[in-house]
Amino acid sequence: MQRLIIFLALVVWAAPALAENAPVFSSKFGRRGTQDGQFISPSSLVLDAQGNIYVTDYQHRVQKFDPSGTFLSSFGHAGTGAAEFDYPVGLAVDGAGNLLVADWGNNRIQKLTSSGTLITEWGSWGQGNGQFNGPTSIALDTDGFIYVTDQLNNRVQKFDGNGGYLAQWGTEGSGNGQFWYPRSIAIDSNGNVFVSDWLDRIQKFDVSGTFILEWGTPGNGTNTGQFESPIVLKADASGNVYAADAGNNRVQKFDGNGIWIWTMGLGIGDKDGFMNFPIDVAVNGAGDVFVADMNNHRVQKFSSAAPSGRVPVANATWGRLKTMYAGNMTKARTRGQ
Repeated sequence: MQRLIIFLALVVWAAPALAENAPVFSSKFGRRGTQDGQFISPSSLVLDAQGNIYVTDYQHRVQKFDPSGTFLSSFGHAGTGAAEFDYPVGLAVDGAGNLLVADWGNNRIQKLTSSGTLITEWGSWGQGNGQFNGPTSIALDTDGFIYVTDQLNNRVQKFDGNGGYLAQWGTEGSGNGQFWYPRSIAIDSNGNVFVSDWLDRIQKFDVSGTFILEWGTPGNGTNTGQFESPIVLKADASGNVYAADAGNNRVQKFDGNGIWIWTMGLGIGDKDGFMNFPIDVAVNGAGDVFVADMNNHRVQKFSSAAPSGRVPVANATWGRLKTMYAGNMTKARTRGQ
């Protein structure tokens, strides 16, 4: 009897986790056009500490909106000068509220005030330290260091807050710690670094670039943990990872070890809650998710939902995990942004 009581106590102590519902459609803003508040293919977005939303599009500009989606300001146009862009495709905000822009075609990073005034810039075309061949994504760690996916050089570069080169990792390939055209990077509050590439996978590293694990397999459909590139990432304060699965017209959420949590998106289309090539994602402290819905030329907001009840952890679905001791991937993909 005593053993039975101890066993039951252990079962109660190891209670299953709460299931989490995917956020549901709440609002949207933007439509196709070149005027203020309109978009030609929004390509990236980020939130600042006040909840304001910055969005880039193929008009080579950055637009700023308040948390409800009301247009506030805009800056930038095509060019090579200060606060000019050639396809800005990645955004980040530092601890001081300054904006960092991955200026893809100009092979540089620009650091700007929230109103668009240039603070500093760095980078040029090349393969050397601090040079780029298609920077696509930016993330910052809690110490303010800046990490950039240098796509066509198949590496991640690390800089100080003013753009001083510090380190790099990655080579071309499909193995652990290698990249096949890295597309996006995200960093959680514990210093874990997540990088996606065109092999339809997400790799996890520490801040020095040491490989930890990976997850994801190619898949054009609805299976969890599968992706159809490009995959663009964000991480929240709890260490969860949000993946804009553009080719599958959905957003997937995982914990920091690649365990699937939910999938959001009703399929391809232009109705509320549907998506057409969701190219970026951002999440606020309340769990609301913002999606750059590229081919619908809009941003959609999805509001977080309450837990639906308790389900056994064993019933959760997850993608393939691969530790640092597992074999290499062999799939090859055509390169692209």
